[in-house]
This record gives sequence, structure tokens and C-alpha cells, in this order.
Amino acid sequence: MKAPERVVIFHPAAIGDSMLATPVARTLRKNFPDTKITYWSHGSLEKILLDFCPAVDNFETYQKDAGLISHMKNLSSLAPDLFVDLSNSTRGKILGLFATIKGARVCSYRKQRASGEKTLHAVDNFVESIKDIVVDRPDNYFPSIFPDSKTLAAVEEKIGRTAGSTILGIVPGVGQLRPHRGWSLDNWLSVLNHFQSQKNIHCILIGGPEEAPAGEYLEKNLNSNPKKLTNLCGKLDLKETAAALKHCQVVVSCDTGPAHIACTVGTPVIGLYGPTLLERSGPYGNNLLALTTTASCQCLTEKCCRFKKTTEPGLCMDQILPDSVIKRIESILPKTT
Repeated sequence: MKAPERVVIFHPAAIGDSMLATPVARTLRKNFPDTKITYWSHGSLEKILLDFCPAVDNFETYQKDAGLISHMKNLSSLAPDLFVDLSNSTRGKILGLFATIKGARVCSYRKQRASGEKTLHAVDNFVESIKDIVVDRPDNYFPSIFPDSKTLAAVEEKIGRTAGSTILGIVPGVGQLRPHRGWSLDNWLSVLNHFQSQKNIHCILIGGPEEAPAGEYLEKNLNSNPKKLTNLCGKLDLKETAAALKHCQVVVSCDTGPAHIACTVGTPVIGLYGPTLLERSGPYGNNLLALTTTASCQCLTEKCCRFKKTTEPGLCMDQILPDSVIKRIESILPKTT
């Protein structure tokens, strides 16, 4: 097709989904190097996408509480000749129809439903949205986020590791919406205590404000030298989080946003999975590193575990033992230390 002059990618999504979709912008850039690409999403993503994602030229803040007419006016002002709707929402469909009336071509994401077909990873599912208009695809979808040297240096100073030490990233929480996807803090503590005894490993805890209590608990109850642990939970913005994950040799995380940010910066991820499908939502390209109990999960894809309190990790997640996680980490670290 003729190269579009202006593309708008509409994707007001959570951080994890937004990161998984960055290959869409990267693929569009590879095919249309001179096209202006605008990302229309939540304001919290503006800095990381504008500053760290070379495929994005412009950012438009999505006003969640604004009415449909306001969104239509916003879209008109952007005047795209290609509108890519990755939202899978009713509002996105209406905006797509409006964009068509205005003369734009529209590509729409449709989330793969459970079926007998092979499960598509969310990344591949997103890129499928534009398959009819692109010829080439990047050799690798990730990394797609590239922290700058200034941010990397500032975060390294916050980490305060011993020179030459290997950084092990731990994401101890999964937010408050679906805590059954998480792993118990005592399990995380067992893993941290094990690696505190190793000279050349420095552990960092990564997470948003919701993970701050978890970070404090782990920091307080650590058995050995606290100087080999840096608790960054709730202390970094999104750009700094990406930089911290870039510094890690490996990251261990359940199904949550930082796991996907780690993939976008090119860091290996050991995913701990149970209530969500690893094949669809796991850290992209890291399936062989994951530890999963999905096959035994009786509440697969549900919003909470039916066998435990709604505020606790699911029963299937309890089946992942600290020794298994430690062995998986140790199988990777010797290659990078």
C-alpha cells in the first residue's frame, strides 16, 4: 500500500498490554520510515513511549472521562490516513468507523478467543492487526524500548551495587486487581535469602506504589546483609523502571507489567505463571525460562482463585516452590557473571 503520512495507534491500555503492543509501532516504522506515528493512550505512558521508543513520533493523551464526541474531535485534529485500533473496545470500533468516514484506512485488533487453534501470543496477536498493510517485519520485536544513558546512570546510582556485581531483579507483587496471579512473600524471601549469601549478586526489588508494602516487608525480614538488596518498589517512575530492568541480568516476575517492560528492554525474564496462559501472556520469547502450573490451575483466566482468599496468591501458584525458582535463576546467572 502507499505509505500513510499520519498513523494514529489507539491503545488506552494497562502498562503490560501497552508494552506488548510496541512491536506494532516498530513494524509500522520498518515499513513506513517517513510516516508520522502518533500513540493515543493514557498519559502515564507518554514519557516512556516518546523518550524511549524510537518508533513513536508523537503522543496524544487519552482522556478517560471525556465523551465520545470529544474523542471524535480529537481524532479529527490528528487527521490520520491510517487508524490502528488496538483497544478491542466498543469505543475503539466507533472511532474506527468515524475514521473511515473521514477517509482513513482502519486496522483493528481482535483478541484471539479460546478455540482449537494454536494459541497466539498477545504480541503476535497485536501485530496480526496490521498484517494486511505491511510487507516486512523486524527480525526481532524486542527490544523496542531503549532507556537513555542519563536515566540508566541515575538509576544505577540509586541501585548502589558493588562494582562488577550481577543484578538480579525481583518483582514481588502483581498489583491489587488480581492478587491470585502472585507468589507469596515468604517464597520471595526464601529466594532473596539464598542469593544474599553469594558475593557477586546484588538483588533489586522492582514494582509500583502498590508493591511498596511488599518491598518493605522483604527488606525488613531479610536474614543477611541488607546492603546487597536495594528496594526500589514505589520509588521509580516508568522510565526509571525500564532503566532498572535494563540493568538486570535476569528478572523474576509473575504476570504483571514489569515482566513485559523487561522484555521490551531485552532482559531475560523467568515468569511464574498459573492462572494465566503462558503461551498468550508470558514474557515474550522467554517461555523456556518460565515455571508454570497453568495445566493444574482450576481457575484459569478467572479473576480470583476459588480455593483461597481473594487477596492471596492462587492455589496453583503455591505449587511453584522456591527451590525450583532458585535453580532456574542459577541456570542463567553463571552465563552472565
